[in-house]
Amino acid sequence: MFDSSMKTEAIPERVFALCKKLENGSMADKDAKAYFEPASMAGSSPYYGAVKKAADQLGLIISNEDEKSISLNIDPEYLENMSALRRYINDNLNRISGGQFYQTTKTWMVNSEELFHVPKEAQSVSKMPERLNKLNQDLKLDENGLRAWRFWASFLGFGYLQGMFFLPNAAVFICDVIINSGLKPGTELTIGKFFDILYPKIDICIDKHELEEKKINLAMSNALRTLNDLGKVQLKFVNDRQDEWALTSMPLHQFGSFVTDIKIGENLL
Repeated sequence: MFDSSMKTEAIPERVFALCKKLENGSMADKDAKAYFEPASMAGSSPYYGAVKKAADQLGLIISNEDEKSISLNIDPEYLENMSALRRYINDNLNRISGGQFYQTTKTWMVNSEELFHVPKEAQSVSKMPERLNKLNQDLKLDENGLRAWRFWASFLGFGYLQGMFFLPNAAVFICDVIINSGLKPGTELTIGKFFDILYPKIDICIDKHELEEKKINLAMSNALRTLNDLGKVQLKFVNDRQDEWALTSMPLHQFGSFVTDIKIGENLL
């Protein structure tokens, strides 16, 4: 699923439902399949296999092939709601870092400014795979794979879908990474130190070249500005600070071009 040939059948809500079903103990594979594909669905496309594979690749379940059963592999506290599950997955994306989903996300984030300015008529799921594959020839992304990617990219917080238009903004993902990092509310540090603490968790959003050049791509710039506007962090620009980072230009915003420091807010959750 996340390694290659992403499937639209394995949407986040179905993966969450499978995990919730396992809270009280393991299940026989056939019973889990019957739960997801009841007799009333006869003639419909089966999707249990794709959901199971997605949950397995994310490390959420364990498949026992000998006993033909599945069981939960995470603490039930991560199933309190979809947000809790999202934070767990975002803290463990290294499990799928070599796969199509991770590499598609990174390609989109790093090239977010270029892709944002692609004409809307060229942003369809039938046309965007070719453009992404040119940016990263290892993707081998097709139309169905892009549809599946959009479900998960939106859920994990890398952007927002407006109709068929994907707006790159990693605010939700970065907020999760901050929470998972253990940074305490009120902590103030330079942007460089902030990125040092969050790396390599944020590798999916910004590459080493950008970090070396101190240039923040559009998806990350949007994230920092959004979190600042929501009060989840407070951005600062300190004159004469050598650790000065260039944001993607947004002239009308308080932080339209550069930022040097960041303070962690009190209301991250």
